[in-house]
Formats: sequence, structure tokens, C-alpha cells
Amino acid sequence: FRRVLFRSLLPSMPRPATRLLLGVGWPGHAGVTRALLDAGASVEATRENGDSALSISAQRNHPKMTKLLIERGASLTHKNNTGDTPLLLAAGAGSTGLGSQAKPKSHHD
Repeated sequence: FRRVLFRSLLPSMPRPATRLLLGVGWPGHAGVTRALLDAGASVEATRENGDSALSISAQRNHPKMTKLLIERGASLTHKNNTGDTPLLLAAGAGSTGLGSQAKPKSHHD
């Protein structure tokens, strides 16, 4: 239902979806985020301070959201305007969720 609702509210242009992605009401609504990404939101978009959705999710310790954004290609090495990466923001906030998401997959998986 959410996917249909958001698709009906958003034009086919990715820009409004991206704006909504960066302003999604937190705490970490993975279902809403999935719908916005499906509607064309850019996983690499940033706020004025340079924070990406992954930066925000990691800093606020939302593991489901963080995992989804990484699966959709969000950069772990992106730096915001102060030079902080999502991992550094997560660590600064005491969040441990991003560290487990950021580990490289084994070739034996």
C-alpha cells in the first residue's frame, strides 16, 4: 500500500523523491525509503551540510535503513562538508550498526 501511495504522490521525476528521501521523518522508515528509492530518489543525494541519507541513518543508529541504503549503493566513503564519513558519524554517535554493515563480504558467502 505504501509503495502505491508514494508513487501516486510523486511525479516521475527523481528530484522530488530525492528531496523527500533526505527529509524522511526519522526514525529510519525503511519501507518509506524503499518506496522513495523505487520512485527515483538518488541514494547519493546530500543535504546542504553534505550529509547523505546513509550519514543520517548511521548517525541515528537505524540498522534496517542503513542496510537498505548500502544495498542500494550508498557510499561508505562519502564525506560531508566537515569531512565526516557515515562510519565516523556513526562512531561519534555511539552507533554500532554501521560497522557490521560495512564489513566486506567474504568470497565464501
